[in-house]
Amino acid sequence: MEKKESLERCGCQAPTHFARRLAVERAGCEQEISAEISIPIENLISGPIENDVVIHVALIAESQRLQVFLNTYGIQTQTPQQVEPIQIWPQKELVKAYRFLAVNHKLGLTGRPERPVGCIGTCKIYRILGKTVVCYPIVFDLSDFYLSQDVMLLIDDIKNALQFIKHCWKMPGRPLFLALIREDNIKGSRFNPVLDMLASFKKGNIGGVKVHVDRLQTLISGAVVEQLDFLRVNEIDEIPEFKSFEELELPRHSKVKRQTSTPNASELEQQPEIDVAEWTQKSTSEIMQKFHDSDCLASQAQLARIILKKEGPDFLAKDANFMEELERIYRRAGSRKLWSESFPRISSLHSI
Repeated sequence: MEKKESLERCGCQAPTHFARRLAVERAGCEQEISAEISIPIENLISGPIENDVVIHVALIAESQRLQVFLNTYGIQTQTPQQVEPIQIWPQKELVKAYRFLAVNHKLGLTGRPERPVGCIGTCKIYRILGKTVVCYPIVFDLSDFYLSQDVMLLIDDIKNALQFIKHCWKMPGRPLFLALIREDNIKGSRFNPVLDMLASFKKGNIGGVKVHVDRLQTLISGAVVEQLDFLRVNEIDEIPEFKSFEELELPRHSKVKRQTSTPNASELEQQPEIDVAEWTQKSTSEIMQKFHDSDCLASQAQLARIILKKEGPDFLAKDANFMEELERIYRRAGSRKLWSESFPRISSLHSI
C-alpha cells in the first residue's frame, strides 16, 4: 500500500497487474493468479501429434540361391537357417498356440477362437516353450488367398500393413516387420516392382513410413517380447506340434533364372483335357497316375478335386508326395497368372 500511495503522490498510476496483485493478496486468493496466468494446453499445440514410429524390418530370403541373387543388386537378406536358433513361423502357427489361452474346462472356457493374428501381433518376439519365435504377416501367406501371388497386390498390402502399424503401434519397443521374399516374386515382370520395393526398404522410407533394415539378431534387442507361459501350465490338452518356416532346398550351384517372357496364350488358356464324370468312376490309383502324368494345370486341379472327394481331406496327410505336388502346381499356376480357371481350384485344395 505504501508503494501505491507513493506512486499516486507523484502523479503516476500503478500498473494494472500490480494493482490486481495487491487486491488478490488482500483477499488471500492466491488461486486466482494461477487461474489467470495459466494457458490452455490446446493453445500450445498447433496441430495433431503424429505417431513418428520407425519400423524395424528384417528381409528373409526363401533360399540361399535367392539371397546370392539379391546380393548382386545390393539387397542384403538372411535365410531361415542363418537366423537360427530363432524360428520363423507363419501366423497360423501362432494361432494354434493362442488357442490354449485361458482354457479352463471347469469354467467351460475354450480359449481364443482360431482367428488370424493381425500385423500388430506379428510385430512382436515370442517366447514359446523355450523357443524364440518371430512370425511373418499374413500378407506373405500363400495359402491364405490365391491373389497373394499377384505381386502388385502384395506390394500394396505391404504398404498398407506398414501404414497401419505406424498409426496403431502404442507399445514401448519397436515393431518388427518380417518381409519374406520368395523366388516366385522375382520371375518375369514381377522382378522390377519387387526390386523397387526392396530399394525403398534400403533407403529407409516406403510409402511415407520410416523403416530401418538390419539383421534379425540385431533388431531383436529393441523389439517387444511376449511370453506365452499358458502353454506350460496346460496339463489336459496335448500341445500341438509347431512347424517353422523352412529354407527352400535347391540343387547346389543352381542359379535363379528370371523369366523374360510370359508363357504363350495357348498355354495360359489351356482347358481341362479330362471328362470329370468319366474319371469319377475310376479307381484312386488310376486317377493318381493320370494326375502325375498330366501337364495341364487345369486337369491336375480337377483330378485332385476328384481324389479328395473320393478319399476325403485326410488323404493329404497320408500321402506327402501328393501334398508336395499340389504345392508345386500352386506355385506354377501363380507364376503363370492363372487367376480365373485352374488357380482358384488349386488354391481351395491347398487350403484344406
